[in-house]
Amino acid sequence: MKNRNWSKYGFLGLLCLLLYVGTGCGGPAPDAEQSPKLADFTVTSYNEGSEDSQYVAVHLHFDRPVAIQDGRPDSFRITIGGNRVKSADGRLTQSNDDSRSITLTVQTTAITSGKLLMVPAEENAGYREITSQDGRYLVQPFTIKCLIPSGVTLKTMSSRPGDGVKPACVVKQVTGTWHIRSITWVRLLENGKVVPSGLSDSPEVLDGAVAVHGHEFLSSNEDIIAMDIADTLKDYFGGDYTFRSQGSQVIVEKKEPTPDTTIDLQVYLY
Repeated sequence: MKNRNWSKYGFLGLLCLLLYVGTGCGGPAPDAEQSPKLADFTVTSYNEGSEDSQYVAVHLHFDRPVAIQDGRPDSFRITIGGNRVKSADGRLTQSNDDSRSITLTVQTTAITSGKLLMVPAEENAGYREITSQDGRYLVQPFTIKCLIPSGVTLKTMSSRPGDGVKPACVVKQVTGTWHIRSITWVRLLENGKVVPSGLSDSPEVLDGAVAVHGHEFLSSNEDIIAMDIADTLKDYFGGDYTFRSQGSQVIVEKKEPTPDTTIDLQVYLY
């Protein structure tokens, strides 16, 4: 009798286990068709008025509704400027009016180069904290690689090409200030091509852009930033161009009046 009961209960236990696994009760899993896919992302930065309240926010936009299973991003490996961000310093949130978007916010102090890299903490494991809206499927694994926007932006106020008499000139307006202690990468272009700094191996140069540092991000305004940009560019390109600030504007002029030449100044992001 005991053997028969053991066999009966053993069979029932095995059946329950098979049903448990077969119905996906073992937890969310990725699926090529059903798993939400990352459609787009944006990155922003902000502060709440102090050194200790600097944040980077990664806004994740998926192709279908998603849900958060855990607000702490333990399955994310996030580095900023090559430095690992602790999962305890991050949080996942979702607004009530957008079921397809989730925001990952991390606290930071100094972001050095501003390079952001986000990958799964375990290779080929995906992100456990984000699933389909019904909780059955993990999102498809994705990688994010970009420069964090510093908050500083430039707007063209006027531009003049070189004509053989007058040199090429461009006037840029600083239209944003530092959101966090970071770097604004600025490129000088002539006829649409990046002007090389001659220091491509320097950590202060990235893809032809030079680093303008925002150490005093809480006190800097547009006028100070314009002066910092002009002074920085002068150190790299002062042989062939002149740079000066006037209020919150940066004025760049080529020294030689080369005909049919245009110049520009851009904030570099990728």
